[in-house]
Amino acid sequence: MQFWSVFLVVYAMTAFFALCMTHLEQSRQSRSRLGWTLVGYALCLVWPLIACVTLILAAFQPAPLRPVKAD
Repeated sequence: MQFWSVFLVVYAMTAFFALCMTHLEQSRQSRSRLGWTLVGYALCLVWPLIACVTLILAAFQPAPLRPVKAD
């Protein structure tokens, strides 16, 4: 499989799990509102992408600068 195929499968599984957990949490609450429910579902689809971008940026971050000791 190509990289993007594996990435999309992992992303779909993660997003589906987050959507299921959010749906279960919303169904347990008796006072759910449509607006917040839609925001929760939208965030379930977005946060895996944000996590991937953060990991990629952290991997390519330059080494931290260390002060040079003056003798």
